[in-house]
Amino acid sequence: MTIKPDNIIEIEKIDIDKFKSIVNCLNDDDWDLWDFRQKKFGNQKNTKTYPLIWSCGIENNTITVIKKNKIFDEISILIEYLTERYNGIVVKCMFTKLLANKNIEEHCDFNELVLCHRIHIPIITNDQVIFHIDKIPFFLEEGKVYEINNQKLHSVENNSNFDRVHLIIDILPFSKNINVCYEGF
Repeated sequence: MTIKPDNIIEIEKIDIDKFKSIVNCLNDDDWDLWDFRQKKFGNQKNTKTYPLIWSCGIENNTITVIKKNKIFDEISILIEYLTERYNGIVVKCMFTKLLANKNIEEHCDFNELVLCHRIHIPIITNDQVIFHIDKIPFFLEEGKVYEINNQKLHSVENNSNFDRVHLIIDILPFSKNINVCYEGF
């Protein structure tokens, strides 16, 4: 069983200059190329996703982790730190953009995500973007690493004229019951 924070915990502050450079190099075509998440999950309709690592769930006690993008290699130091901290593997890693003056509807994560530690790192944000967990408002600051309890109802309001971008990382703790298959590494 994965132990989750009550709502949210701040892990530490990191230098996000490299992440901002990556995000600033993405154009509209890059953000529009992959729309699986927005189409599959209605609550994500106001977001855009740029995946680095993706998995589509656990079948027959096996999860297949697919490297979608070489940019993942550029954040390896952060990934190593988080996988050691949580004694697990990254099963999802993505930049997500919440469009200006839009929201993410209240929801709980499900499937393999309830087993994961959900990490959020705000890359571009402002004080008009409010993250709610269990109806409690939080402001997530740029450059801070947070773990959220994704089993609780959560939502986001972007009340600003600017897009918000987070790096989201899901870490699945090692388990004797789940096998991992890697593709593209």
